[in-house]
Amino acid sequence: MNFVFICPETNAIFATEDFSLAENHGVQTDHNGGKVLHATVVLNSPCPYCRKIHRYRAKDLACPFHANSGASIQLADHD
Repeated sequence: MNFVFICPETNAIFATEDFSLAENHGVQTDHNGGKVLHATVVLNSPCPYCRKIHRYRAKDLACPFHANSGASIQLADHD
């Protein structure tokens, strides 16, 4: 499953399935009753834009199981 990431160096958006979870502390319920995964997502291969390995807090990434009506993300073409 592809996740969508933003390169912190260039602000370019890209999708990849080449990532892993690190520092996984499980799912917790927030004060509003929402579920939050407390983990770090790490790219397994370099970012296609800056060639660095990035780390992201899971809660900062878009959930692939939740679709916002009317929202869309345009991925940049990258060779």
